[in-house]
Amino acid sequence: FYARAMGLSMRPEGIDPGDYCLVSPAALWDPGLRVWLKDRQGRAAIKRFIRESGDSWILRGWLPPDKTGRQDPFDDQRAKAGIKEKGVVLAVWRGDPDVKNPPPLIPDPNPPRVPAPPGIVSALDLPQGSSVDDVIQEIGKRLSGSGASVDALREEMAKAMNAQTKSLRAEISRLKSSVDDLPTRTGGPDEDTLTLAFAEDVRAAAGSGEMIFEEAAEHRIAVPRSILPRWVRPSGLICIRAAGDSMAPTLNDGDLVLLDRKRAEPQDKQVFVIYTDDGLVVKRLREDGGGWEMASDNPVYTPRRVGETDRIVGRVAWSGPLRATEARG
Repeated sequence: FYARAMGLSMRPEGIDPGDYCLVSPAALWDPGLRVWLKDRQGRAAIKRFIRESGDSWILRGWLPPDKTGRQDPFDDQRAKAGIKEKGVVLAVWRGDPDVKNPPPLIPDPNPPRVPAPPGIVSALDLPQGSSVDDVIQEIGKRLSGSGASVDALREEMAKAMNAQTKSLRAEISRLKSSVDDLPTRTGGPDEDTLTLAFAEDVRAAAGSGEMIFEEAAEHRIAVPRSILPRWVRPSGLICIRAAGDSMAPTLNDGDLVLLDRKRAEPQDKQVFVIYTDDGLVVKRLREDGGGWEMASDNPVYTPRRVGETDRIVGRVAWSGPLRATEARG
């Protein structure tokens, strides 16, 4: 889609007020790229992505010009949880690109020193190892020279990205499965029980729940290690409760859910807690045509695709009634 720039904060980065920026939500955020983002209050911005910093992204913009016309850079730290949508700026035009005579393509004055994704390079018949800037230049040539439509080019690039990310996800899943089979802890009889934070008031269900784990520190629950799978990372565990019957018979209303927040990468047919616009849900993830869908174990409920704003909170390590933990403890 297109985002029309406003303000002067990206002029030193080659984007003037009124420019049209072609944005791809499917492209990977790499350091050095110009990116578009929208926060949960609906405010959009275009910045230069510098790096990740824990749960935040460091972005760069430019202050308004001083009396001499100079603009000084500033870094903007944005919490990942506060971002609702994001994408990469693929190209910039000084004017409306959907006209008979395309406006000039504005090159990136500070092109990132990163290679373009191989899938896009192959789709555009560029030499292997081509940079992101090479891809942008080729896009401009095709639009202005061959008369290729923006929609056709966007579809071509989306197919290439989908094929590339699907194979990458499969490889990551294979490697994680190998790692998950390794034991992650050792200990003797004195280490048979874990004491975990218990977010008793946090519920995970279809269309309800909040993610307020910080308030769980004052509540604790003892859990025997024997009920946990070997892949669990104890430092990431927290306990919440399930609500509703969408995951019955696997989970029932009021069941305890032990959640490993260190395991936030999707895996096929595994159960995860996911933060959606409607709140927390517990669902089984399934690969679906290069993407993911959230499915309920209760067949009454219809699966739905995982959206761009949905975020995995963690993988379910164990679930069951409170008495199950007490009986094995």
